[in-house]
Amino acid sequence: VQMPAAFSHLQLEWQSPVWRPWHEHLAERRKLVRYDPRGTGLSERDVTDFSLEARVLDLDAVIGHLGLEKFALFGVFTDPRRKDHGRPEQANRIMAHASLPRRDRYSTATVSP
Repeated sequence: VQMPAAFSHLQLEWQSPVWRPWHEHLAERRKLVRYDPRGTGLSERDVTDFSLEARVLDLDAVIGHLGLEKFALFGVFTDPRRKDHGRPEQANRIMAHASLPRRDRYSTATVSP
C-alpha cells in the first residue's frame, strides 16, 4: 500500500513518463495499491478535514476495503514509519522514500494570518 503524499492525481501520474515506469516497477512482483488523498486527484473534492487523523482513517478504510491481513506500507514524501498510521500491527514491511527521518529534530514554523 503506497501512502499518498499531500497531493496526487493517479490518472495523470499514470500518463507521466517519470512516474509510470516507477509504479510499473513497484507492481512487477506484487500488488500495488494507490489512492489519491482526500481533496486531490480523483478523490472526493468536497472535504474540509485534512488532518492526520482523517488521512489515517482513509488509509484504514482502503486497507479494510481490500481485506488485507498483511501488507507492506510505502511512503513517498511522507513518513510511513509513524506508529499512528492505520493498522500498524498488520504492516510487515515499512519503507520510506524522500521522507524526513525524524520530524522531532526539525523546528516547525508558525504562520500567522
